[in-house]
Amino acid sequence: SSKGPATEAAICLLRNRDAVLVDAKHWMKDEGYMLDSHLEHDMDKALRDIIILLADTDGGNENATFQGSAGEISDNSACKIILEYLDCRVCVPRDMGAFSAAAIRNLSRQVQYTRRLDA
Repeated sequence: SSKGPATEAAICLLRNRDAVLVDAKHWMKDEGYMLDSHLEHDMDKALRDIIILLADTDGGNENATFQGSAGEISDNSACKIILEYLDCRVCVPRDMGAFSAAAIRNLSRQVQYTRRLDA
C-alpha cells in the first residue's frame, strides 16, 4: 500500500480494536498478568496510543524509527503489555502483511531497548 507498513498496521489494529482488546485480556490471563480494573481500563488507551504512534511513523519506510515516542510509551505499563501481546500474537498473513507486522515488532523492540537504556 502507498500508506506505508506502519500506517497499514495502525489501520488494521484500529479496524479490529475491540477484538484485539478481548483477545489481549485472555492472553494476559494466560500469561499470568494480574488484570486489575486499573490496568484493564488503561488497555484501550494504550492500544489507541500505539495506533497513533504507528500512524504517525514515516510512511513507506519499514525501517523507520519511533525515536522519542518509544521512550514515552516505555514508561507506560499498559502500552508495554499491549506491545508484548501484539508481538507474540500477530500472525502473517492472517492478521496483516509482513511489513506491517514488522513495524509493530520494530516498535516493540525499540520500547524494550529504551527500557534497558533507562535501567
